[in-house]
Amino acid sequence: MKNNRLWRIRLTNRCNANCIFCHGEGIHLSSTAMDISVNYVQHLLETVIDADDSIALSGGEPLLHPELEYIIRCTVTKVGEKCHLNTNGILLEKKLNILFMAGLKNIHVNLATLDGKIYKNLYGVDFPLFLWNTLRDAVELGFHININVVVLQGYNECDSFAIDLLKRCEKSCFDATFIEPHNALNSKSDGTLFQEYYQQLLTSKGFNLIQTMPGRKIYKREKCHVRIASPCAPAMAWNGSPKDDAFVVLENEEIRKFSTGEVIKYANTPA
Repeated sequence: MKNNRLWRIRLTNRCNANCIFCHGEGIHLSSTAMDISVNYVQHLLETVIDADDSIALSGGEPLLHPELEYIIRCTVTKVGEKCHLNTNGILLEKKLNILFMAGLKNIHVNLATLDGKIYKNLYGVDFPLFLWNTLRDAVELGFHININVVVLQGYNECDSFAIDLLKRCEKSCFDATFIEPHNALNSKSDGTLFQEYYQQLLTSKGFNLIQTMPGRKIYKREKCHVRIASPCAPAMAWNGSPKDDAFVVLENEEIRKFSTGEVIKYANTPA
């Protein structure tokens, strides 16, 4: 098997928000609540996932999993800091100590707006007023924080929001990722205009391009890193190829190719 794969492990299909832009890691979220079993995660880590691979723990909302701390401990033991948690941050204040004790280092927070009214329209719940302070507390504990911004026409695509967010991120020692919106998960992203727009914005603010990879362009100014990202698996990105694909592990213990939804069977996984 090929090293350096990206695994997106969906810990649960339950969520405490109702985002209008949610794609459930490319797979439809069932209406029947389900959490991935700890035994299955352990099995994957022991027999399928390599130490050189990267893992994103997601959902649904992964902070809702009842055995989250144990899953993170096992995952971090396997891949170290190549593990991050994707969260909407609503429960982060209550769960931050659990994440710290489990050894997690990287938290990616989905935050498409700082405006309470727009947030309610996008997420279907009230804006968590404590969130930014909680993220600052996380940095003090040694976490690396990345703010994920799905860019949505009519909501947050304006310069003023991006500039304000960048200022806040730099002040708080966060990184940021501006994510291209998608129309259909099974079509390759073009992203040309999206890249050009944010490239012009970032360079005008003194950010320099430091790295390009499938579906990612990374800019830096001082200690702040900003990514321009395609919305899907690297295989579906502007400059990606099929070998760059990611794999999604669902809460029902299926492994699927992110870009196609094809069920993948490994010889050493349960039938």
